[in-house]
Amino acid sequence: MSDDLHQEPNQETERSEVAVTLADLQRLSELARDLEDPEVMDQAWS
Repeated sequence: MSDDLHQEPNQETERSEVAVTLADLQRLSELARDLEDPEVMDQAWS
């Protein structure tokens, strides 16, 4: 494994101070809806 990709489990990570709201999750759900559609995904990878 590349050292660039390897991350120690105890290494600190930066955390955002921004809270995720229910509205944020609902919007993400709307934007990601096509990910379940096989035809859309076929077109994305062709």
